[in-house]
Amino acid sequence: MKKKIFLWAGVFPILLLIMGCGYHLVGHGSSLPKNVRTIAIPTFDNVSSEPGIERTFTQVVREEFVKDGRLKVIGVKRADWIVRGEIRSYFLKPVSFDSRDNVTAYWIEMVIFVEIKDVRNDKIILKQDFTPHWDYQVTSAVSSSNVSRLEGIQNAAKDFGKTLISLVIEGF
Repeated sequence: MKKKIFLWAGVFPILLLIMGCGYHLVGHGSSLPKNVRTIAIPTFDNVSSEPGIERTFTQVVREEFVKDGRLKVIGVKRADWIVRGEIRSYFLKPVSFDSRDNVTAYWIEMVIFVEIKDVRNDKIILKQDFTPHWDYQVTSAVSSSNVSRLEGIQNAAKDFGKTLISLVIEGF
């Protein structure tokens, strides 16, 4: 009997410590106020030199929020929070060359301004510039290089969406 009590006296505090710790898995916690359940993401504005890039970024950010699932993506009129974005710049920087000085890789770099507004409280939650980037390889085939560039933009948008979710929902 004494062994059982001794065993429980040693195990019970450890169990309490493990169960009571504040750790959680990324993607499951939330620093959102309890009353915030919905978010609207209207099409980003685009003042950059790259036409159509706003559609890609808007769509990917919406998809990332839908995948995350902690905020429901809905229309602007009913949303608790609204994400407004503006793609301010888009640059291609050559970063790698072959022996004949032909570009073999580019670095895509953008500046995206984001403002998130709490509509119910008429309060700005976030106002920040982001600089998503991605690199891609160039080949001698123009169509293949263009596909690589578009994939690079898509990947940069996914990283941006995940960063935005991390800031908005998880608070860091």
